[in-house]
Amino acid sequence: MNKPYRVTLSIRADQNLTDIKYYLESEVSEELAATALAYITSRIRDLETFSFRFPVIDPKHNLRRMPINKFTCNVFYKIEGRTIKIYHVRHQAQNPVFHV
Repeated sequence: MNKPYRVTLSIRADQNLTDIKYYLESEVSEELAATALAYITSRIRDLETFSFRFPVIDPKHNLRRMPINKFTCNVFYKIEGRTIKIYHVRHQAQNPVFHV
């Protein structure tokens, strides 16, 4: 059996998760913020096993998008060898244009 892929977060993706946490804590509740972050990070960890589950949305950069509809966000990532590099975690209403 193949070894699972290794997931890494870019500095921007890590900041995105922090921003989501702070927003939910201030606008809703600390409990929902903790629940949301646990769920989102769990889904990100699923990419270790299901790396190719989501289609390439930007062939030029080989960028993929994993929607997390429960918390209306998208995870943008690339597969680089045996590593899954997470570039952004953004609300689905945010402008999807960004630089990799």
